[in-house]
Amino acid sequence: MKSYFRGRLFIVGVGGFEFDCGRLLPPKSQDKKVLGVFSEVNKEIQLLAAEAV
Repeated sequence: MKSYFRGRLFIVGVGGFEFDCGRLLPPKSQDKKVLGVFSEVNKEIQLLAAEAV
């Protein structure tokens, strides 16, 4: 099901992110805070996907 969704989300205090196929896409910004959030969210998505299997 997750592969059917594509869109954008906004995290207050961090900024906007695009997602596709259940993962955040790499941000255009090279800000360390943004990159850290991007990495953390994708790691959590991987953990949730692994638990579901």
